[in-house]
Amino acid sequence: CFKEEKVNIESENKQQEIPSNTARRIPRSGNLVALTAVSKTNIVFIRSKADEDNLSFFKLINDVQSAAKQLKKLSKTPICGQIVITNFAGQYNRAMILNSDNEQHIKLVYMDYGNLDARKLEDLYEAPEQFMHVQRFVEPVILKDVPEMYMTEEIRKFMYSYLDGIDLVLKYDEKSALLSDKGVYEIELFDGTTNQNFNKMVAKLCKPTEPTNPDEAYYINVSIFFFSQTKFIHKYMRILPVKK
Repeated sequence: CFKEEKVNIESENKQQEIPSNTARRIPRSGNLVALTAVSKTNIVFIRSKADEDNLSFFKLINDVQSAAKQLKKLSKTPICGQIVITNFAGQYNRAMILNSDNEQHIKLVYMDYGNLDARKLEDLYEAPEQFMHVQRFVEPVILKDVPEMYMTEEIRKFMYSYLDGIDLVLKYDEKSALLSDKGVYEIELFDGTTNQNFNKMVAKLCKPTEPTNPDEAYYINVSIFFFSQTKFIHKYMRILPVKK
């Protein structure tokens, strides 16, 4: 159901746009960040660990958990770009729909982490209005000088060891790091304790062995598009409000 074109869905009820303030700017160069998801050997999601951003992130997570008992299950299949709530490993999270052609295998991306997932329609809940207007807390970035290679177990083990557990220092050239054709920044990450260059360590481990799963690669690219082309989505994508 994903197409890069205008979507004009009419409804008897008032149309509800994807809120424009769900977009978030990349943290400044030199700031501490957390690695929240690994999409490819050269594409990861990061979250700012500045005090104010950290407090806002955990407040949102706590607020979503507090609202869990009052959540209403979706009554019909969601559309691309729709924001929903779903439970993963005991925690309720905001998610954005990427593809809903199969109600038993709905593709989505967790907005505040960057992970891809597939869930059944029965596992999805309506997102309360207050959670639809909170900025997402992660941004996809391209690791500078790191090739896109098959994710070997060795690379996966190294990259995953940094997920939310180790502070990383973000560095990039604010004048030239934005890749206009992709809408994302090309950056470097450094271990906040050892100052080890994260990019160089990943690049060192990269070696061609097997091709990437084409289905997984497609939805990774779709999720990056949704995050990087926020203005396009806000302008053209509409969401039908779920009837109560």
